[in-house]
Amino acid sequence: MTFTATQQDQRSESEIIPAEGSDPDVADFMSYGSDERNQNMKQLMNKRHDRRGAALVEMALVLPIFFGVVLGIVEFGRAMMVSQMVTNAAREATRLAIIDGSTNTDVEDWVEEFLNDSINVAASDVTVAITVVAAPGNDDPNNQVGNAQARDLVTVNVSVPFDKVSYVPGSYLNGKNLTAQSAMRHE
Repeated sequence: MTFTATQQDQRSESEIIPAEGSDPDVADFMSYGSDERNQNMKQLMNKRHDRRGAALVEMALVLPIFFGVVLGIVEFGRAMMVSQMVTNAAREATRLAIIDGSTNTDVEDWVEEFLNDSINVAASDVTVAITVVAAPGNDDPNNQVGNAQARDLVTVNVSVPFDKVSYVPGSYLNGKNLTAQSAMRHE
């Protein structure tokens, strides 16, 4: 059995290929350059083991930033949801206020109960301001819904401090109020 090395082949000189007409199942065919390849594989594996420390450092640097962004998204979403609930409370309270027989206390109690049920905020943390502006030719209702007449403009302002409804403690929006206003004409 004869073997020849080809110069056209780009393999190293230690790699031997079988000559034409010889048996291709020869064990030497499978073992060409194995020592050199084993050394290269060992070097690659050692480099992978060296990389473990770098991945840990990268994770330690990126993970706090990632969690900060995630918590920021959660807080922003909570602020948007609470703002929408405060807007709904103001709108529904104004609808209640323009109906005959309603009083300021009825409207304020309804807003406080609605916000307590929907966003779990205490009644003492909710601020409700009701103003009634008399239409031309009507008597001044003195900001009392019960004294309002047809075409009087009833405005309800609802405000909730954000630090009372936030999930994540911090000072990002502390001291800020989420407010909404709605105005309708008395029926």
